[in-house]
Amino acid sequence: MSRKLPPAHDWKARKIENWNATTFRQYLKDQHKKRFGLPYVVNNWGMHQRQLKLAYEEFGKAETKMFIDLCFTHLRPKPPYNCLNFTYLYSYYRERFMNQAILKVRQGVNHQTQQQEQEEPLWF
Repeated sequence: MSRKLPPAHDWKARKIENWNATTFRQYLKDQHKKRFGLPYVVNNWGMHQRQLKLAYEEFGKAETKMFIDLCFTHLRPKPPYNCLNFTYLYSYYRERFMNQAILKVRQGVNHQTQQQEQEEPLWF
């Protein structure tokens, strides 16, 4: 019997492995409003969705989310474009922040793995 996933736009209820472009879009909308107090604006939603999908297929979902978080931490919207949409971030800041995001995710995974190995008893 299969278990039904929460709706795609409910990023808080879904595990990162189950996110899709719609989930990422809602995450971007919510984080943009929370961090900057501004609505998330995109001119071409189709291109936006394709860019998101390409990013998480190439780099991974956790890495793509970390990339978004790094961009939102280090960048601020400025006039005349008061929005940091994903198409802009991916086009202009991928080189600067994506490798950092990949490293941060790997370090988190390695840290968790090391903790699990230390907690497991050794049998000789």
